[in-house]
Amino acid sequence: MTFERLQQIIEENNIPHNVQLQSDSGWECCETEMDGVYYDAGGNRLIFTQEGDVHDEWFGQNGVYILNGLNKKCQGCKHLSRDCCELKRNYDQDTFGDGYIGNKDTSDCKDFEN
Repeated sequence: MTFERLQQIIEENNIPHNVQLQSDSGWECCETEMDGVYYDAGGNRLIFTQEGDVHDEWFGQNGVYILNGLNKKCQGCKHLSRDCCELKRNYDQDTFGDGYIGNKDTSDCKDFEN
């Protein structure tokens, strides 16, 4: 992620400038991407993850909103059951069974519904 993109995310979502920046990159031994961005409204903090997918600890938590990431469009979708698309839209079929939401961009999902 670039600073320019982060600034755009902050402006588009009216995030206060005194927001805390925190990283939840997982158990990494070196630098990682930080394309997943969540906002915890109660704690006034931006939480960065590597990809922003449904398997992040923060995905779907009350008061925490995904602002950027692979599965941003999935948040709130009535067809999503944590890590499974009930419409059986496969994103990572080689690794997991039908319906699994893998690390692929779902922003173009034509079946998305809130």
